[in-house]
Amino acid sequence: MESAAGAGGGAARVAGGITSNDDLSGGPPIPTASAIRPKPDEQLVVGAGYYFDGDLVCRSCTLSGIWEIDQGDVTGWQRPPERHEGGTFILDSPSHGTFNGDSEGKKTATFRLRRTNEIPECPPIPR
Repeated sequence: MESAAGAGGGAARVAGGITSNDDLSGGPPIPTASAIRPKPDEQLVVGAGYYFDGDLVCRSCTLSGIWEIDQGDVTGWQRPPERHEGGTFILDSPSHGTFNGDSEGKKTATFRLRRTNEIPECPPIPR
């Protein structure tokens, strides 16, 4: 990870050109326009940021597999009938990642990758 800020804090630059303030200020990732949109079967890279469209009703998303909310409350992120929230998803490990849907850090949740033998109760619907 290369620093993009001076000694006073600010943002850090991570793989794929995604901007994050994780390492310097302890805050959540900040979504940017440079998030990667992977192909459906593309292998995701730990540390990279991806564009993520979360299904708030099913509390999950499809991104090279099905991801479901591990921690976080998505109620109130959108008004019905809108059921999706887009933002940046930074892969923390091969089976866990952090989502941020706004620059204020109010729309933040962590997701876990479902195992291939787990059948989702509510399959995510793409936007």
